[in-house]
This record gives sequence, C-alpha cells and structure tokens, in this order.
Amino acid sequence: MFSQDDIDAVLRDAQQAVDDLAQDVGGLKPGSGAGPVASAQPGTAIADPPTHRPSAPFKVGAGVQRILRLKVPLIVRLARRSMKVASIIKMGPGTILEFDRMVDEELDLMINNCKIGAGVAVKVNEHFGIRITKIDTVQERIDSLGSR
Repeated sequence: MFSQDDIDAVLRDAQQAVDDLAQDVGGLKPGSGAGPVASAQPGTAIADPPTHRPSAPFKVGAGVQRILRLKVPLIVRLARRSMKVASIIKMGPGTILEFDRMVDEELDLMINNCKIGAGVAVKVNEHFGIRITKIDTVQERIDSLGSR
C-alpha cells in the first residue's frame, strides 16, 4: 500500500516533470497542466520505422526523462457519434450504426481524448495497425494535451 505522502510525492514529481518538459519545448508556462507525451511502447511491432523528428530540438533533463517513461493509452478513433440513451438501449446483435465519416478518411490518433495526429488503417500480419500520415509538432501535441 502507498501512503498519502508517497502519492503526493509522485504527483509533485510528475507536475515538476511536466513543467520541465513544457519549458524545454518552449511556449508553455509552468503549472499549465500540459499532459505527458507518449512514446512507442518497447517491444511493440511497428510496420515502418518512425521517421518523424521534433521540429525543434529540446534538452531532455531528469524531469523529462520521468515523463518519457510514462505509459499512456494511445487511441485510434474510427468515428464518433452521439446517440440518445433510448436508442442505445434498443441496440442488439446485428445492429448497424452509421457514421458521418467516409470509409477512406484518415483515422484520428489520440492520447487522453486529444487528437495528436492522423493515419490510415493497415493490416500487419493478422492484426490491425495504423500508418501515421500526420503527426502534430511536439508543441502542438503538448498544447492539445494541456487544453482540457
């Protein structure tokens, strides 16, 4: 079990690391609430090696290193739709939901429900994958994560 003091210490360290990252990237004020930047999970198969490099180099200090080790959920959103609860209750096996998005449109690449890029669906052996076609700059990603 963790004590409240342990939890508070981790939260203070995380906030300091976020502030350090914001300062290293530039443009964000300490304490602005910007979220962590995700990196590829070790051991995860990637169809093509990443070729994106940050638009502006930034110094990676000890606080930033802690942020870069955090694991965050990466979401690929196919489409989105709002529905009334009454309609959801009526759904069952075989129900087809139609979305406004076209089949050949790019999918949203998201972290913490914030869009950070886009890509197209691909097949990787017997699994789904995404080929990233657009990725926001480091500054845009941090701005997006911090604007919640």
